Amino acid sequence: MRCFIALEFPDDIKEKIYRSIKPEVRSKPELKWVSQENLHLTLKFLGEISEHKAREVAEELEKNFRGAKKIRVKLGKVGSFTDRGYIRVLWIGVEEGENEIKGLAEIVEKSMKKLGFPREKREFVPHLTIARTRKRSSKRYRPSDFNIDLKIPEFFIREIVLYRSTLTPDGPIYQKLNVIRLDG
Repeated sequence: MRCFIALEFPDDIKEKIYRSIKPEVRSKPELKWVSQENLHLTLKFLGEISEHKAREVAEELEKNFRGAKKIRVKLGKVGSFTDRGYIRVLWIGVEEGENEIKGLAEIVEKSMKKLGFPREKREFVPHLTIARTRKRSSKRYRPSDFNIDLKIPEFFIREIVLYRSTLTPDGPIYQKLNVIRLDG
C-alpha cells in the first residue's frame, strides 16, 4: 500500500482555504487541484509498503509523538516549486509554526531511517500543496499568474496521521491508518 505521514488540518480551516482558492480553481481547471478533504501537510512520503511495515511505522510514530504538544500555525503566502520558471506545484507556506513543524519532520526522518526508509535529500519546506500541473497540459503557468487572497486565521494542528493513498482516475483517496493526537 502507498503511504505517507502528514499533519492534518481542522475541517473548518480546510473549508476556508478552499474558499480562498476557489476562484483560481474555476479559472484554471487544467491544473490538478487538491480537493478540500485531501488538504494536509506532508511530513514524509513513504511509498509502497507492506501492512506489516505500516504497523511498524504506526508504532514508531506513537512512541515518538505520544504526549507531543499541538502546534499553533498561521499560513503564509502562496508559493511554488518550478521547473524552468513554470509551476510544477503550487502551495501555501507556513508563516508561524514553521520551526515546530520542521522539528516534527526531523523526528519523523530520524525515526523512519531506523525502519529502513531513506532520508529525504532535499531540505524540508513546510507547505500545503494546493495544485499540480498536469503532465499533458499545454498551458503553463508562472507564479505571477496567481492572485490568491488568503484570509485564514491562526489555528492549531492537533493530529499526525499515517495515511494510505489509493490512486484512482478521479484523484487519490486517503484513508487514515493511524492518528496521533497532539495535546497540551
